[in-house]
Amino acid sequence: MVKKFLFRNQSQISVRYRYDLQLWTFLFDNFNFPTSNYLAANLKRKGICNLTYGTDGETPLETGFEKVFPIHGTSSSDTNIHLRCFDHVKTNILKKLTELKHDGRRIIGLVDCTSEEQFDKELKVTEGQWPEAFTKWLHSSEGRLRPLSESMKKCMLRPVRVAAGLGNPPNKWQNQRTEAYNNVIKEEISRQKTDQVTIHDLIEKRVVQPHLDELVKAIYQMGEYRLSADYNHLEVDPLHRRRDEAITRKLSIGLVECQLSLQFPSYELKDIWRRAEIILSHYKIIELANTNFCVTEFDTSYTVKTKKEKISCDKTCKSFRDSGGLCPHVLVVAEKIGKLRSFITTYKKASNK
Repeated sequence: MVKKFLFRNQSQISVRYRYDLQLWTFLFDNFNFPTSNYLAANLKRKGICNLTYGTDGETPLETGFEKVFPIHGTSSSDTNIHLRCFDHVKTNILKKLTELKHDGRRIIGLVDCTSEEQFDKELKVTEGQWPEAFTKWLHSSEGRLRPLSESMKKCMLRPVRVAAGLGNPPNKWQNQRTEAYNNVIKEEISRQKTDQVTIHDLIEKRVVQPHLDELVKAIYQMGEYRLSADYNHLEVDPLHRRRDEAITRKLSIGLVECQLSLQFPSYELKDIWRRAEIILSHYKIIELANTNFCVTEFDTSYTVKTKKEKISCDKTCKSFRDSGGLCPHVLVVAEKIGKLRSFITTYKKASNK
C-alpha cells in the first residue's frame, strides 16, 4: 500500500489530521472497557474530534472507542471511521465453518459492495447458500458489540475503506503493524508486567512521536512519506536553491573564532561552515517533538536530536560520521537554540581526549 498521510481541515484557522490509531494489548489478558474508554477519552481531550481507528474485534476495545468516537456506517469526511482487521474476521469465519464441517469456495466478497444497500441485497441472496447455523452465528450479537454482519457493513465495506485512505480501489485493513509494535513494546519492558504510565511513555516515545516527526517532514516534502493528492495544497515549499546561492545569514561564531583548525583540515571546516550558512539562508530548520529538529538541505532532510549540551545528527549524514560529531546540520540547530558556543566547546573537549 502506498504510504500517505491524510489531513482534515477543521476550520479556517486550524488543521488537524486523521490518524490511523494503533492499539496494543501488551501484557494484559484483555483490554477491558474502562481502559479502552479512558484511552479514547484522552484522545478527545487532546482535541482529536474525528478519528480513523482500527481494531481486531475485541468487544471491550470496540465498545470503549465507539462510545467516544461513534460511527455511522459508510463514512464521509466528517465522521469517525472504525476499521475491522480482515485477517481476524477471516480467521473467525474459517473457524466457524470448520466447526460446522462446511466446505466452500471464495467468491467476490460482500465487503466489496459499493453501498450498504447493495451489501444487504447481496447478503440476503448469498446466505441462502450457507448452513442455517452459520447464518444464525453471523447475525448473532452474543459476545460482540454488534452482529458480525453489521460490523462487516459498517467497518469493512469498500466506501468505508476508501474514506479511511486505503486507496481506490481500497486495500484490506490488517493489524500486523499493530502486532509488530506490540512486540517492540514487549521487548522494551523485557516481557514483564509493568504499570500503565510506563506503557504510555513507551508508546509516546517509540510510536507516536516518530509518526508525528514524519508527519511534519511530509508537510515539507521531506522524509519517507508524502501527502496524498487531495491534500497537496497543505505542502510547504522546502525552498530548493542552487548551491551557489548567495549567503544572507551567517553563524554567530566565525571560522577563526571557533578555533577548530587543529581538529579539521581547513578545507573541510570551510565547507561545513559554508553549508551551514546556506541552510540558514535558504532552507528549513523545523522543530519536531522532544527537542528534535528536521533540517532540510537541497532535496534531503536530516533529523537532529538535542539532549542537554549534546547535539547529534542522524546516521545518514556523512559529515557527522567522518568528523566524529560535527556537520552543518548540528551547527544550524545549535545556532537556532542559542547553544552554538557551548556546543563547539563540548565538541573540542571530546575531540582532544
